[in-house]
Amino acid sequence: MADRPTSKEYTPVDDEEATYLYEGDSSEGLLRDRRKSARSPPNWIPLVQCNTAGFLLIAALMVISVLVTIQGTIWYERRGSNAPRWRPAFSPLYDMIEIPLVTTYADHSPAPNASDPRHIYRLDPSPEVDAAWTRIATADGIYPMSASDVVRAGKDPEMAVDAPESWGFPPGKTKMMGIEGLHLLHCLNAVRKSLITTYDYYWGSEYGFAPPAVFVRHLNHCVDMLRQHLMCHADLEPFTFNWRVGQTKPYADFGIQKTCVDFDYLLNWAERHKNPRHEELVS
Repeated sequence: MADRPTSKEYTPVDDEEATYLYEGDSSEGLLRDRRKSARSPPNWIPLVQCNTAGFLLIAALMVISVLVTIQGTIWYERRGSNAPRWRPAFSPLYDMIEIPLVTTYADHSPAPNASDPRHIYRLDPSPEVDAAWTRIATADGIYPMSASDVVRAGKDPEMAVDAPESWGFPPGKTKMMGIEGLHLLHCLNAVRKSLITTYDYYWGSEYGFAPPAVFVRHLNHCVDMLRQHLMCHADLEPFTFNWRVGQTKPYADFGIQKTCVDFDYLLNWAERHKNPRHEELVS
């Protein structure tokens, strides 16, 4: 067995080589470069540098954000304020008042019941019936609206009329606004008073059987406004069919469950904020 060498042998360098190796910055830099290249990995940069902890944190934040958004939407839709599932158009009223929602059933009884307060609108003409209809048909007034809200409503603010300063509208909300739902109730009342069963009571002594053209135009306008509204806001609630005693065919049950604006709340608000001179101030 050969003996293991106990020392290393080195070859000495001459003076010229030593001078080359140790003299000057350039030679030292050369040595450093050689040592660095011997230790350094290949000179390349990965296209994507993945930080696992950071990636997991971002993913968790995204999941939390989605869950909070979903939960917030569910809460907002169910909280019982002015948050119908689908808002067909912009209205400043959503920001002005909190209108509660109510769940009710449509009354489809074929014959009116004078003892039921809900049937006051179905009874034959009388001072009490007229008072009930007049209240809901004349509740619309003039309310403040900003120019930016006019734009959001799809109208030209240059064409929208400003209320006089004496009306006391808030700064920046000087445009005059009405409420479409209340206007349509005015139209419905006009149609009601012109039915063949009620025309004589309301208009017979004034117009006979030949009402003026402006009366007919207004009535046609109201009928078509109601038509447009019903077609635009066509309710999708289902109604069912029941068997009834004496009926040989299934009978439609129009007692549909509905989620509605609390109209009494809206009516009271409109009356409190209505300009008492509304009828003489606008056409």
